Amino acid sequence: MKIKYKIAMAAVVFTVALCGCRKENSTAVIEDLTVNYRINPIGTETMPVFGWKMKDTTPGQKQTAYRITVADSEKGLEKGKFVWDSGERQSEASAAILYEGPELRPQTRYYWKVYVKDKDGKNAVSVEKAYFETGLSEEGWEGAKWICCNQNAYPYNNSGAKAEYTITYDFKMGDSYAGIMWGGGNRYGQYNLWAFDTCGEEVEFVSARMDNETVLAENRELLTDLGIVKESFVNSIHTMKIEIKGAYAQAYLDGNAIAQDELVDDRSIEMLGFWVTRGAYYAYFDNLRVTDGENRMLYEENFENEKSHIFSPFYIKITDGWLEASSGVVTTAQGETPAPMFRKKFRPAKNGQIKEGRLYITALGTYEAYLNGREISDEYFAPGASYYGKEVYYRTYDVTEDLVGGEIIRSVSCWDTAGMTGQNPTGATGLRCVPSWLFAMRMVQKKN
Repeated sequence: MKIKYKIAMAAVVFTVALCGCRKENSTAVIEDLTVNYRINPIGTETMPVFGWKMKDTTPGQKQTAYRITVADSEKGLEKGKFVWDSGERQSEASAAILYEGPELRPQTRYYWKVYVKDKDGKNAVSVEKAYFETGLSEEGWEGAKWICCNQNAYPYNNSGAKAEYTITYDFKMGDSYAGIMWGGGNRYGQYNLWAFDTCGEEVEFVSARMDNETVLAENRELLTDLGIVKESFVNSIHTMKIEIKGAYAQAYLDGNAIAQDELVDDRSIEMLGFWVTRGAYYAYFDNLRVTDGENRMLYEENFENEKSHIFSPFYIKITDGWLEASSGVVTTAQGETPAPMFRKKFRPAKNGQIKEGRLYITALGTYEAYLNGREISDEYFAPGASYYGKEVYYRTYDVTEDLVGGEIIRSVSCWDTAGMTGQNPTGATGLRCVPSWLFAMRMVQKKN
């Protein structure tokens, strides 16, 4: 009896050992889990496509089967409450595996795992936290409105709307012929030139329409009748203001109206710069401001930095905080203008803290977005070019860490990157699209 007992015990131990071998995990490591070829993406619009890598030093090792499980929470993934379970599939494929489950909810995070069998039938399972987050539905954009520049003042206004803006700046000059130029479509071409000529015995105000250095139309007015004499005018600091409303312009010197003129045509700002006739003495300019018809800032330059200014990349000389202009022109580069910045303050939550924050944003053109001065992405040319009359792309950003504290400053720089024809989502028509952007924000507050 004792011998039979020992033999039976040996048989049981041997059987258990064999079962243990069958349940042994693979030495393979499953890593680099991706959805739509990205790691833990947010804002996915298309049907998810899964991928992973199998890493093992065993010679000839390979995947023979896989299983994918998807749940709408981490707990659900661990407890088997799946949104989708692919079941075990005999396949070596580990990329471009299409999701085949029920329709996914928008603005929802889903967690997933992948189980793999190696060439010996041993199991390996992914351990890294893997998820994807669906994007904003059409309903999610309800209430969002396009934000754009005032088309009546935007420097590249070709929509046929009436141009309306004001240019102000400080200046001082000796015996010279100097002023401001604007309205050119490129570096030179045709433009408006309004200047003061002090090369003679009296001070003259000149309003001219130029084509490069050729005068197309010119009007000169002596300022003596206004009590302006050369002796007190030169080498003194003055403030010049020019109000433009369509093809009508009014000039003010030190707060007093000095001239008005009908421009050749209704032109927007476009190229902007300062001009000094060749061979004349230097002229100095400062505190340049351009505002639209509603007094919103379009340009502001105090000439505090020779390396960063609205005339970049062209070199300028700054003397005692003044732009020193001499013998020629200094203009914005090739008719390019600084990108307008849209800025607003808001409070994310009245009480409690934000558990989760998402920013969904698009633009007609490209943008750079900031929260409290921090750029929310390091990508370039977002959101990507499309045919604006048909569709626009958008991006999704996790801004949870930026929604901390009380008041938040949201700012977006946006600029046009290409001409277009037809109608765009802002309702504006024309050859160029006014830089515009649209955003939606989702914030989930922590429970007290």
